[in-house]
Amino acid sequence: MKTRIKEIIEKTYQGKVTGHAITLENGVVGYLADKTSDKELKVNEEVDYTLEVKKNKQGKDYNLLTLKRAGAETQPNEVKTDVFPAVSLPSSISPALIFEMKVKMVIVAMQEVNKAFLADKITNTQIPELTATIFGGMCFNLDELNKK
Repeated sequence: MKTRIKEIIEKTYQGKVTGHAITLENGVVGYLADKTSDKELKVNEEVDYTLEVKKNKQGKDYNLLTLKRAGAETQPNEVKTDVFPAVSLPSSISPALIFEMKVKMVIVAMQEVNKAFLADKITNTQIPELTATIFGGMCFNLDELNKK
């Protein structure tokens, strides 16, 4: 997911930098995965991030963030989405068929967002917005095709 860095806090122990706490513009907070993230990131820089939930020594969850500069080449572990089969539309579509197709589209939108969530590409707070965005785009295109 793309966002901007809102805050970077150096964590130190006995005068040595041991890590970085990161706050992103979209509200995600976590610790920087220093070994796998791009180096010398700056506040307000646009980044792509992945989030992995880890457990600390006390058994509490924390977020480990891998940050890459936006536009940088991404790793091969990106979410792969299925190719949707082409749908041939009749010249006029009944309202019942349009409704049925929209119901199927919301299911597909939810499945794709769920895949992204399970692959740690999005947070649970982003699920409703992304589902609505995908579904809205699908419905818009269906309505446009039906006008023709």
